[in-house]
Amino acid sequence: MWYDGKKVFAMETRGIGSQNVDVQYVYKAGKPWLHYVGKLTKDQSQIVSSATEAQVWANDGTKLMELKATDTASTVTFYRNDGTLKYVQDWETFPWYTTSDGTVMRRLSKVTIYSDDGKRIVRTLEVQEGTSNVTSATDYNEDGTRTVYHMQYWGGLDTVEKFDKEGKSLGTVDPKTVTFSVDQSMIAATYLPEPKAEWKKQETNPSSRNEDGSPVGTGPTEPATDTPSDIGD
Repeated sequence: MWYDGKKVFAMETRGIGSQNVDVQYVYKAGKPWLHYVGKLTKDQSQIVSSATEAQVWANDGTKLMELKATDTASTVTFYRNDGTLKYVQDWETFPWYTTSDGTVMRRLSKVTIYSDDGKRIVRTLEVQEGTSNVTSATDYNEDGTRTVYHMQYWGGLDTVEKFDKEGKSLGTVDPKTVTFSVDQSMIAATYLPEPKAEWKKQETNPSSRNEDGSPVGTGPTEPATDTPSDIGD
């Protein structure tokens, strides 16, 4: 329960002897906060790779993130504050390589980025195995044409090639004349919120309380966006 002893904070379901848990955390105002299905873990940095399913909401009820995982792959979908689709991360998982608590190793393989209305793919990023380095990117234009960027090993642009809507090459562009940037937050590791930590803070510190049970000073927020880094001149 929340600090007032009246509002539900979390509802947990777990089978007898099971290592898996299904828990729904709720803002004090009654709206969903985090739904987590997966293995119990004490290490917050491993909670995403321990999950088979997760959803995160802002305190106004807007869904911000959704995760779905199988034994060999996982997909993390991010939404904007207005509910439109923002980008999707595709991860590969390696069930034969696990930590001491049974958490599997993951690596990011691809990111798909959507238009402002969330209806059209505008860019895809291919990511180097075991790193956060982008190896290639494709920009998709509304007229069906596309531009493909290939990166050098150390991160600079190697080649830039344009294609018509039938997929025929229109030739290459001098990389030195192109400025290309990647939003680093979109290729960063995914973390889930920590409702228990916020619950404990509000339980023990009245000045940290908001009426809806959200952290003081916050409103509906989408995942953090770092300043894009430029690749090329």
